[in-house]
Formats: sequence, C-alpha cells, structure tokens
Amino acid sequence: HHPTLVRLCIKASTKLFEKTVRFAIFKYSLENSFDNQFQRDGMVKIDTTDSFSDKFKQEMENFEDPKYFIDGRAFKGWLFWDKFIQAVDSTKAAIDVQFNDADQESLKLLGSLITKDWLNLILKTLMQDNETKGVFQSIDVFMFSTIVHLISLGFTTLTYQELLHLVTENYIKDEKASVIIVAELICGLLIATNHTTKENIQARDSFLGPFLDSVVLHDLAPDTSGVWNIVFWWVPSRIDVRRVPILAEKAMNLGGVIDVDSNLAFIQSSRVNFARSYLASLGWRFNDAEKLFDTLVFEHPYQLVRDQVGSLVATLAFTIFRESYDNSQKFIDAQNHQELGLKAYNIPESFAERIKGLFNRIESLRLETSELSAQDLLKSEYFYIASTVLKWLEDGFSGLFSISLSPYVCDYIAPFLMNLENNRELCKLAGISPGFVYYRMASIAYRPEIIPDILKVATKTDLSIHQLQIQLAFIERFFSRQLLQLTPEQKQQLLVCVDKLLFHNSVEVRTKAASVLSGFIHSSQDLEGVGPFINKYVKTLGKRRPKNAKLANEEAIKLHASAMGLGALISAFPYVSPPPAWMPSRVCTLARASSLPGIIGKSAKDTLSTFKKIRSDTWHIDRTSFTEEQLEDLEGVLWRSYFA
Repeated sequence: HHPTLVRLCIKASTKLFEKTVRFAIFKYSLENSFDNQFQRDGMVKIDTTDSFSDKFKQEMENFEDPKYFIDGRAFKGWLFWDKFIQAVDSTKAAIDVQFNDADQESLKLLGSLITKDWLNLILKTLMQDNETKGVFQSIDVFMFSTIVHLISLGFTTLTYQELLHLVTENYIKDEKASVIIVAELICGLLIATNHTTKENIQARDSFLGPFLDSVVLHDLAPDTSGVWNIVFWWVPSRIDVRRVPILAEKAMNLGGVIDVDSNLAFIQSSRVNFARSYLASLGWRFNDAEKLFDTLVFEHPYQLVRDQVGSLVATLAFTIFRESYDNSQKFIDAQNHQELGLKAYNIPESFAERIKGLFNRIESLRLETSELSAQDLLKSEYFYIASTVLKWLEDGFSGLFSISLSPYVCDYIAPFLMNLENNRELCKLAGISPGFVYYRMASIAYRPEIIPDILKVATKTDLSIHQLQIQLAFIERFFSRQLLQLTPEQKQQLLVCVDKLLFHNSVEVRTKAASVLSGFIHSSQDLEGVGPFINKYVKTLGKRRPKNAKLANEEAIKLHASAMGLGALISAFPYVSPPPAWMPSRVCTLARASSLPGIIGKSAKDTLSTFKKIRSDTWHIDRTSFTEEQLEDLEGVLWRSYFA
C-alpha cells in the first residue's frame, strides 16, 4: 500500500463517517443543522444566572460523578456568564445516535472491512512512512476514534480488547515512529470516550494505567518525550478531562516525581513538562493551582528540571485568572468605575503570599551565602531557587499575563534581578542573564496608578556600571512603552535621571545615556522638555579655554557628556530635510568641539560623520539652512568638499 494513498483513504473514510454521524445527530434535517435553537440529543442546557461561578468551579473538580461535560476548550464564562451554557449530558453517550436504515447498512459494510489483520497492516504502513518524518498526525487519531465508535455500535468484528492489544504489539520504546503511532492510538481511545461503552472504558483504564506508568517512569527519552507531551495537551483540548481521569492523574501527580536526590533529571523534567502542557490546554477549568505550587521543588540541583518548574509556574497564570462576572451588565458596570476599567489578572491573595514568601526566602539565602565564591554559589540552594524563579519571570514577562506581576516589581522582582545580576561571575558561569529579564520587565503594560512606584525603581542610580547600563536600557524601553501614559512631570523625572547618568564617570554609561536621550527626543518630539538640558550642553561646550590647556578629569567628563548630549539631539532628527531651524547652530557648536582632545573631539566627529552620511543625498537642500559663516565652521572637520 502506498502511504500517501493510505492516508487519503483514512481521511476520506473518517470524514464520511463524521458526516454520517452529523446527519443522524440533526435527525437528517438540514433545517435543524442551521437552527441555533435546536437541542441535539445528548445535550443539556445549564442555567448560569444564579452566581454560577462557584458551582462551575465545584463541578470542574467533580471527577467522581460529573453532572455534565464540556468537551473542547471552555470559553463561555471566563469573562462573564450568559443565561445558560450548552453541555453534554453525562448520562447519555453518543452511541445512542439513531441512524436510518441506509446509513446503518453502509456503516455495517464499512465495519465488516475492519479486522485486526487489516488494521495491523495499516499501522505498519503508517509507521514505515513516518520513520523519516516523525510527525504526529491528528487524522490518524480520528481514524482510531472512528473504529472505537464502530466497535461500540457493533458494526465490526474487531473487538475492543484486540484494539488494546495493538498498543503493546506495536510499541517499541526506542523507535520514534512506533511511539508516535501508539500515542495516536491512545489519543484515539481517549477522545472516543463518549462513543465507548462503560465496560470498555473500564477495560481501557485498567490497561492504560500500568502502560502509561511504565512509559513515564522508564521509557522517556529526548527523541520521544515530545511525542508523549502531545498526548497531554491534545486530549484536553478535545474532550472534558473528567471523562479520562487517568490522564489527569498521570499529568498532575507530581508529589513524588520531583526528587532532588535522583539523577533521572530528564524523566523528571519531562513529567513536569507534561503537567505544564496539560495545564496550558486545560486553562481556567483547573482549580488547584495553589496546591500544585506547594508541591513544586524550586531547589532542584539539575537545571533541566529547574527550567521546567519555572515554566510550569508561569503556565499557572492560565489557570488562576478568570473574571467570571454573573452577566455582561455587571461586567460593564464594574469597568465604568474607572477610566481604564478595573485591573485585570489579579493574583489571589493566598497565591500572592506564596510569591512574596518565595522572594523573601531567596533574599534570606542570598545574605547567608554572600561570602561564597561563584563556584560554590553554583551548588547552593540560593542559586538553585534563583535560577528557577528567573526562568519563571522570563516566561511570565513574555505573555499577556505579565501585568499580574506588576505589583511585585518594586519590592521583590527588581531587587532580586539586580542582586543576581550584580554577581557577574556567577551569571557568566551559569549562563544566565538576569539583565535581559530586567529589560523585558519594562514591557509590562503598567497601569497609571503603579507608574510612580516603577519610576522609583527606574531612577535608582546607586548601582554598578554594568547595572546602570541595564537600568538605562530599562528606562529607554519603559519610556517608549508608556509614552502615552506618562505625564509631563514623569517624563521630566526620567530625563533628569538620564541627564545625570550622561555625566557619569564611566564612558560606557555616558554612551548609553546619550543613546537613550536621543531616543527620548525622537519618540516624544518634545524640545521644550529637553531645552534646559541642551542649553546646558551648549553653554559647557561654548566656554573659552586656553589653547592646548590640559583638561582636568572632571572637566573632561563634563565636556564629553555635553558633546554626547548635543550629538543625541542632532541624531534624534536624522531624516528631517531641510533640518529644523535650531539645528545648524547646534551642528556648528559640535563642529567647534571636535577640536577638543581625546574622546570629546572623537564623539563630536562621530556625530558629524553620521550627520554627513545620512544627509549626503539631500545636502543640496539641507545646506541652504546654514549661513556662509556656519558652513565655514564646518569646513575641515571631515571633508572640505562635502560642506562647500
């Protein structure tokens, strides 16, 4: 059998079967299929008008005796509830669908062609085709689901037990193609739960329990772990996990999985990754985030496990945030209390206390280990927990839930990152970058009421040279991100800080500050705010000095800072042609400063060189903005012929 032809036949047959089932569900009426009010057999309306959130939460935790199922992802109710939701009646199964005589005969004919030998042959063909591709294909899953449905209807001679035996007969743990086909088969068995008899569900769970235990405890490998990971996120996206408690058990039973004394780091990290994928797919229907948080081990000695734990904590955000107002009107009324509406993604107080306790623990450990060398710190509890939290923050700041962490930036997150970044040798040995995470912290969509506190963090300057460069990068990103929210006073506060750092003793800090200042001016186009600073730079550069006089270090810093500051102003308007009226005089001031010794003159020349290159094509227009005297001042700085 040609693999391409086999897959086309699988796709066609499953689609035909699905269409036949759909016809039967809508009682062979096209009108019913277009009628939004049509109540399908097996569906039930759940009243959501009376404080339904708590009831829904309790029901999502009810694995023992579910009253209804919500297959697929749950969208209704996350923001606010409607009058009702459509759910699947837990007392009825899809095998109760009534087919007409013609369809029944067709399905029986299809079922008669499906035997164990035929299915084994198909599996071998699919495995051989997938040896080079290594791809999990959902169409294969739907084929297995279709076969389960046919077995339940009694339309095929293949038995459910024979289908289960195919799992072990085709499973070879070291061959990826074999693992993929078995994972697809298991997914098919699980998503077909609503089409499966109670007896077969019991047989399936009795079989899959020990099999999955063996897989997750002994068989995981780098080449196949990703395949099993698909099972843990794909199945919850298709059906209500309360139908398959065995999957929930394997995903969330992390109590004895993370063992700091074990060297099975890869298996442990894979198990944590399975839980992360499961939660990401399940979303806000999961209600035990705090309990799960308490079972996690942050101080694992293996980085592989710590990274997965950090990512798992970030993923918990998908489960703890829900608005769930009683109805749309209450949601609208609540938002109207403030201009920007109520703050979204509020971390529950009990969970917030856990977060604060974690950061306090890190700080306590940091003080205890402050005398240790970088090599010793790499093996300390402080570093283990810090690197786990760093991974959590890195993932947490990259998503829309980053705003939930904003209340903890000033007192917990920023000091943690800066203290960790301050140990440069440790960061280099460990290959971590707290500064990068600190920079990403500037991208959070801070609300106006918290911006004053963030400004206190951003304008802190009693830091090391390296930390100041990170701080300037943060200021630059923060200013750009919050440009429309910042008040003139807050912008001025940031400008004062940048101006202060422009006169820092370190050349690297001054250079970075000049770059940030140029970005400020370009973004805001506000020359009134920077006017006093520019006048200060011009005044400093315009002072007369004895020829060939040696500059004191303090004076050299002021001159260099002024040259960089004036250069930042000119660089902020690179493509404005003809140049603004104020620019020619500033360019000439910088041209005169190019004769100053050392890095002062070099900085001025670098700015003028960039000015020349950018405006080479428009100089015939731009030069008309300069007077003859100003053009003469520019002569000799770079190339005489250019300014002529």
